[in-house]
Amino acid sequence: MKLFQHFRFFLLLLSALLSTMANAQNKSVFITPRISFQSDFQKADFKDNRFPFEFKEHTATELNWGIDVLAEKEIFNKWSIYFGVGYFRNRFNFERAYDHQLLNSGRDSLPIGTSTKNYTFHLLRFPIGVSYRLLEKNKYDFKLSIENVINFSFQQVYKGRKAFPGATNKYSAFRYYGNTILLSGGVSKRLSPSSLLQIGPCVRLLNIYKRNDIFLYENKLKPYIRALDGIGLSLKYATNFKQ
Repeated sequence: MKLFQHFRFFLLLLSALLSTMANAQNKSVFITPRISFQSDFQKADFKDNRFPFEFKEHTATELNWGIDVLAEKEIFNKWSIYFGVGYFRNRFNFERAYDHQLLNSGRDSLPIGTSTKNYTFHLLRFPIGVSYRLLEKNKYDFKLSIENVINFSFQQVYKGRKAFPGATNKYSAFRYYGNTILLSGGVSKRLSPSSLLQIGPCVRLLNIYKRNDIFLYENKLKPYIRALDGIGLSLKYATNFKQ
């Protein structure tokens, strides 16, 4: 039911964007592949494997990456809106115990004794954003953008010692994962009348994601809510299509 509600919200937002794009006459639509790399400052509250008596905050860092395809259109002077679809590799560098019995139903009778070296969420994501062109000089311009990214997990991988030979360490199910708010800037160089290249930094302003039912010793009462927990760099190549 919750998954349906998140999809419905996304479709309503997408419909509003498409309607706005359709009403922006005589403007070009840019189709933009985007590659991004992000250094994540990770935090999670869980009980330590060796001393599982109280919840503690654990920290780690990891370089994650993603790839998207965006459609962007200027709706009025200097303002543009965009949306798209993409993939994000979201790895966490935490050692923690997990319930491998849930991943090996009918084959595993003891849900304890296995911990991760790291674990990865493979995410399908839908970025929706707005950008503003601050400066424009000759073949260069500078934009600021803010976007909301709706994330869905389609596979989770827990890397570590397997509970028994042939045991699976993967969980493949499509489910809502969380939302991310990103602020980014970019310098663009026009390569031709119909294409441009953009590079710039990004900051993750807010990151909200669900706790994991497979982990042991984790406080599952509320989602993780993190602010300013990632910085990165993105590269875009845009080609326009005149309506």
